[in-house]
Amino acid sequence: MSFSTDGALSIDVFHKGVFVPKPLMYFNPDKTSITEVDLRNLEFKDFKIYIRNLTKGMCHDMYYCLPNRALVDGLRELRDEDDYVRFLDAGYKNGRRISIYIDHDHEPLMQWIEEEIAEDGVYGDSDPSSDDVDSVMSDDISVDHEVDDEVIEIPKSVDPFLSKKNLIPKGGVDEEVDDEVHHFPIHDPDQKWDTMVPVLGMRFSDRYELKQMITNYAVFKGGELLAAIGRDSNNQMYPLAWAVVSVENKETWKWFLDLLLEDIGMGDGRGLTIISDQHKGLVEAVKERAPACEHRQCARHVYANFKKKYTGVEFRKLFWRAAKSTTESAFRSYMREINAMSTHAYDHLMERDPKTWCKAFFELDRCCDAMENGISESFNAAIVEARKKPIISMLEEVRVYVMERMYKQKGKGEKWNLDICPSIRRRIETFKEQQRYWDVTPSGPQIYEVRQLHEVYAVDLDQRTCGCRAWQLTGIPCVHGIAAIFFLNGNAEEYVAVWFTTNMFGSCYRYNVKPTNGADMWPETGLQSILPPRHRRMPGRPKVNRKKCRTEKEGKHTVSKKGGIPKCGNCHQEGHNRRRCPLLKQDEQLPEEVGSEEVVVAEEVGAEEEVVAEEVRAEEEVAAEEVGVEEQVAAEEVGVEEEVVVEEVVEQMVDDEQPNEEQAAEHVVAQHVQVVAKKCNRRKGGPSQRITKLKLMRKVVTKDGSGSSIDNPVTLI
Repeated sequence: MSFSTDGALSIDVFHKGVFVPKPLMYFNPDKTSITEVDLRNLEFKDFKIYIRNLTKGMCHDMYYCLPNRALVDGLRELRDEDDYVRFLDAGYKNGRRISIYIDHDHEPLMQWIEEEIAEDGVYGDSDPSSDDVDSVMSDDISVDHEVDDEVIEIPKSVDPFLSKKNLIPKGGVDEEVDDEVHHFPIHDPDQKWDTMVPVLGMRFSDRYELKQMITNYAVFKGGELLAAIGRDSNNQMYPLAWAVVSVENKETWKWFLDLLLEDIGMGDGRGLTIISDQHKGLVEAVKERAPACEHRQCARHVYANFKKKYTGVEFRKLFWRAAKSTTESAFRSYMREINAMSTHAYDHLMERDPKTWCKAFFELDRCCDAMENGISESFNAAIVEARKKPIISMLEEVRVYVMERMYKQKGKGEKWNLDICPSIRRRIETFKEQQRYWDVTPSGPQIYEVRQLHEVYAVDLDQRTCGCRAWQLTGIPCVHGIAAIFFLNGNAEEYVAVWFTTNMFGSCYRYNVKPTNGADMWPETGLQSILPPRHRRMPGRPKVNRKKCRTEKEGKHTVSKKGGIPKCGNCHQEGHNRRRCPLLKQDEQLPEEVGSEEVVVAEEVGAEEEVVAEEVRAEEEVAAEEVGVEEQVAAEEVGVEEEVVVEEVVEQMVDDEQPNEEQAAEHVVAQHVQVVAKKCNRRKGGPSQRITKLKLMRKVVTKDGSGSSIDNPVTLI
């Protein structure tokens, strides 16, 4: 290769756009600049591979534009080595800078250029002094063209699409219009969804194709969802506002905060508490738009950054103890322990401004001691499926979700026959259990000293304050305050702040989100339609779930059972599990796996029935043998008794002088039958009691429990 000059070259690569004719433009491109690159020893095939990697494999047909020319005059193909040499020469002659355009649709650009130049006065005679950058169409550039003598002028419109409509001939609309003049692309509904790009003048078969293309384009281009979430009287999330922006930065947050502060009437933020992550744009926007508000940082984000450098159980425990400290003395105590372990860790935390993430420095009387931004993550989890949808569908689904939630929350509050909201009541019940470990000493009217070993706090029930500051931070009596209230046999719920009452909860949800008609019934404004945010594609796959710290556990979180008290699933008593339940015999223990419970129980029942059957058969055989032996003994006894009876009968007959031998024989037979029946009546009633008990002890298992038919009967269904 030989070039006119030496040195590096800067190239502007325009890609992901669409060429449109009349006039020739490159619509909605992405621009990637290659600065100060030396291409003197790079062949064309290597250069093409380099451009393909730069555009992520989307390089099909390449064109370059001569300096100081419009696309219709200066566009040249870049196909082989000779074109590559001319391309480099043109770049070096233009002060070492040139532009490349990538065609992704294999459009017949050279044919379009020939047709455009051949037409007289309509799109030809382009100004050679115009820069090639002006040939790239953007959203804020309107397209004007010269009016030919054979056409009439149409009033100019602010809508860029209307300014490109067909030109009407002088004779009126009845005259034929040459269809060959229009080269607007036709939408292909079969193309891949992430390659659909709206083009000025694109034609669709129906409105549904247009809607599908716009939604697919919005999903692919993406954006950022900003949201402001509050807390209701039950300490649950209360969505306030949300909006979609192209990128999360200082300017978009300033715009969002301006609208939010105007809607809630907070002015400069006095009396407002904001909890957020450590996004620099949001921090700066809050300083400018709400300088008087209290801006807290999420302690979990602070710890996530802290854990990247300082790991270990001790660091974790000390950090959270320091963050949850409600007094400055407790905070300093824990920070001294951290300083003893590592001075760098201590300096790292102090540089993060503890006033924004430690309870000891939060402003009082806000009735909120939250130091984590988990309430926003709850909202994010609730709309995670909606965020995968197109922008309009997403916003509609979020609106419907909030509308339905407010209705359900209002109905739930109307069913509460309480003065205090349930979550606050549960918190008070926990403190009631703990207050018995504190000693209360009265000091004056409604003033007490509450003590536990070396911990001592002063409580003032009239002012509703405690030395630990927890009561002032939350608006809910702390354990020390409840101990003092119980000393007077008072009701702790009467000392809760008004913000947590059920009446205030009803006030939160007295307003509702108004329903709207479908999109086909929306009124027309006459203005330009709202387009999705400009494309700003971030590297990698788009994220849906919360961005977790690399130190967090992946997958399902499990809790160790070590140190816990087991609870039986059979009798629901603590101290043992289902396998060791005393209500079940050792040989009748239920299987541990619930999935195979019925199969295993059936096998055990079958095995037990076989054992019982064998035992019954053995008992019957033994009984039969015993009956046989007894019958033999009975027969012998009967023989002896018969002889005795005969002798007695004979003697009686002699004594009575009744020599009737037939009567004597009949009497002997009757006596024999009575003796045999008497001996055999032992087995006439069936098997023995032992066999009967074995049969009754057979195990019976049903869906509602297990037992036997004698000791623990159950009802078979």
